Amino acid sequence: RLATETSGIRLNADIERGAVDLAAIPVLRQALRSRDPVARMNAALALGSFRGRAARIAPDLAELLHDGEGFVRRSAAEALGRIQNCGS
Repeated sequence: RLATETSGIRLNADIERGAVDLAAIPVLRQALRSRDPVARMNAALALGSFRGRAARIAPDLAELLHDGEGFVRRSAAEALGRIQNCGS
């Protein structure tokens, strides 16, 4: 689990630096439906790092607001906030 969390943190940092292309969005979108809650959390946070560039994914993130894991719900809410509260 730690390795998954660490890779998610690195991915988010890469996105913030612009080192991850928008082409990653479909893969991250698919990860939102993973059986692994940590993968769902990391995908949500990563998508939030794209800010307004990931606006089309907002409905998928909104579905995670009903996830069975609280940390996934919180990550989805944070991601939605980052996507919706930006000037992009």
